[in-house]
Amino acid sequence: MFKYKATLATLMILAVISWIGATPGYAQQYVMRIGTPTGGEHPQVWEMNDFKKRIEGKLGSKIKVELYPASQLGTDAQQRQALLAGSLQGFLQPTSFLTGLDPALTINDLPYLFKDTETGVKILNGPAGDKLRLRIEKIGIVIPSFFVAGDRIQILTSPVRDMQQLKGKKIRTISKLLQDQHDAWGAKGVSLDTSEVFMALQQHTIDGVESDAPFFFATKLYNAAKYLLMAPKGCEVTVFMLSKKWLDTLPQDVRTAIVSTVKEMTPAANEYARNFGIKALNEMVKAGVTVIEPSADFDAKLRAAAPAIAEKFIKDYPDLKPLLDELKAAAAKQ
Repeated sequence: MFKYKATLATLMILAVISWIGATPGYAQQYVMRIGTPTGGEHPQVWEMNDFKKRIEGKLGSKIKVELYPASQLGTDAQQRQALLAGSLQGFLQPTSFLTGLDPALTINDLPYLFKDTETGVKILNGPAGDKLRLRIEKIGIVIPSFFVAGDRIQILTSPVRDMQQLKGKKIRTISKLLQDQHDAWGAKGVSLDTSEVFMALQQHTIDGVESDAPFFFATKLYNAAKYLLMAPKGCEVTVFMLSKKWLDTLPQDVRTAIVSTVKEMTPAANEYARNFGIKALNEMVKAGVTVIEPSADFDAKLRAAAPAIAEKFIKDYPDLKPLLDELKAAAAKQ
């Protein structure tokens, strides 16, 4: 309880500092705090550092960017609320965490919707993703760009080579859609905060985690789980979110520079994530992790459940059918 209150107090103090910096009559330096739950060499950390370098290079003393990786400003949920309130100005997180903000942000979690993550990000950053960005802006979050995180796979405490071995496994997922996915496969999707995952694997309260290789490597989950199932190779996407409430207080030139900088860094961010994903996989193998490629039969059975998962998603959120249809049409052209 004390830690939670301290976190909220810290965010309130930071909000006041930001307001002073953006108020006429005071020094015109705008303080921008950016948070992410990950640490180390993870792509989200690289992305916040790259953004800081680029925007401070553009605006000089007009802006000061402060970076808070590794959940330094609280839990995932606390940081998302701070973003909406404007006391946190930027936040990087995979879209699968964002059901509570808007389930539309998890639509790319649908298994086998896109052939790979790079294709998915290209589509989301194009015309087919415009409606999604406009929808999210209405709740107070501006999304200049989506970034590649990596193909979604699973790290497990025991080998899984067929549907029978997957049955009953407790797999940490985030979005409701991914929990429904595992239910359809006979497993059980479990929601846990990022900070709780490693211990849960160690204590065998969960059997695995579905995410991407960079996340497994950066959080050292491979020290607690030694098997990588290279399925379903879903689309794990990082979203760089900006607080609309805060952006709306800025001069137009500062706001434009911030939004355009996030867009400009997209190719470099994707390249870093791609290369880090290769490194992460290689290093985990060196550390004794076994990579399991699904057999043709196993892959076919996983894919066979995909239409029912999509149908349930649309049944839960019928207003998202036009958006899903548009994304499917764009994916069919790739």
